[in-house]
Amino acid sequence: MAAQRSLEDTYDKKDCKEYRASDIPALEEEDSKLKRLGIRPELRREFTSLSTISFALGVVGCAASVASTLNTPLLLGGPATVVWAWLLGSVGCICIALSVAELVSAYPTAGGLYTSTAYVVPSEYRASITFVSGWMTIMGQLAAPASGTYALSQMIFSAATIATDGNFVASSRQILGLYVGLIVALGMTNSLPTKYLHKLYTSYVYLNIFTTLAVIIAVPAAGAGKLASHKFVWTEIIDSSGWDSKGFVFLLGLLSVQWVMTDYDGAAPICYGIQDFSALPGPTGLAFAQNALPDRKMLAKVWSRTGTPVYASIFSVVIITAFGMLSLASSVAINAVFSIVAVALDVTYMIPITAKAYIFLRRDGDVNFTPGPFYMGKWGYIINVYAILWTCLETGVLIMPQVRPVTGSTMNYAGPIMGGVCGLSWVWYKLYWHRFYFGPGKHAFPSSLHSEEASSASITDDLYLPDTHTKA
Repeated sequence: MAAQRSLEDTYDKKDCKEYRASDIPALEEEDSKLKRLGIRPELRREFTSLSTISFALGVVGCAASVASTLNTPLLLGGPATVVWAWLLGSVGCICIALSVAELVSAYPTAGGLYTSTAYVVPSEYRASITFVSGWMTIMGQLAAPASGTYALSQMIFSAATIATDGNFVASSRQILGLYVGLIVALGMTNSLPTKYLHKLYTSYVYLNIFTTLAVIIAVPAAGAGKLASHKFVWTEIIDSSGWDSKGFVFLLGLLSVQWVMTDYDGAAPICYGIQDFSALPGPTGLAFAQNALPDRKMLAKVWSRTGTPVYASIFSVVIITAFGMLSLASSVAINAVFSIVAVALDVTYMIPITAKAYIFLRRDGDVNFTPGPFYMGKWGYIINVYAILWTCLETGVLIMPQVRPVTGSTMNYAGPIMGGVCGLSWVWYKLYWHRFYFGPGKHAFPSSLHSEEASSASITDDLYLPDTHTKA
């Protein structure tokens, strides 16, 4: 049996000052649960509810995200497309978010939806589906910060252009240089001890609220006397896409909504470091490194000096920097990477949501869904179905070319890229990984493996399930 660290080993005396005396029994009980499950806590328990909520707001980055994507629906379909696409899209995104919340509540783990998928998918398909889903998640999770940081680089230089009355216009190499600098800075920040990350995350909520309110107030104030009429804003759809369809060009406006409102399980890695104090390492994609990456689990290791997955941060910086290098080839190449963010992540969310709905309809499979603290009851299944239908609609739209005629420079490569990732990962699984990969968490070991061997292994992406849960 792997040696388990006690509460004192997990926390030094200075850290424990942050907890009330009433918290200590809960911490000890959680350590006991983890010990019975063969889990070794890896990260220090630093995050609070405020820092977790703040982190979630930071993932969304309302003001910056909206500002960097607003031009797409505005230029393609006019003002009414911007307004109504956001209203319609928000409903669908909220349904996806609620469905995701049910799953991560039922299966609290740092792996988020990747691990939750293993507990709702039938056993005969569990390994192959989670393997493909894991690779889709990695693509989406790496492309998300790449796209956001590249957009930030462009916005910074755009501000410089405005400040100089157009006398300075940044080149693609200058934008790339700033992009790489920001990515390295973010990688270094994410490698800091969790004590400092907690303090940094807490500031996000105030920063996001301030910037959002500033935009809401500043835009109409600056445009006083020059604002468009209400009729123009709410009803004018201008088809500039070449599709000759106001209905379809309206749907193209969803790109802005889906790009901003995604990564719903982004806060799961730190959120359940509070709820069950398990503090498991790494986001969903890095939890995948525990079982199915050919890196000898190096990316899942936590550096002893900082208590954070430094190797994973370095790996992310290298890959995300490589994504940015595509901008030197052409704008089409870099946009191809960024366009897969919403498609990749939303499809990986749809898989376990569909499996959960399937369990409810069949009720005779080898898996059951036992809800967690957040559960919407039977109404939740209606929301689940709407989320599934919405995901099918918006992903179908997001893989379509935005303008016609379709040429090499206007082609949307999100569909081919995701199809390639799914196809290649499935072939790789069938040819090689089916012998070694059995799924995340408790499913990381085949049933034939001796239980003592399984429990003695270093399973850091596992979760606590009450005795009433069905072990799928």
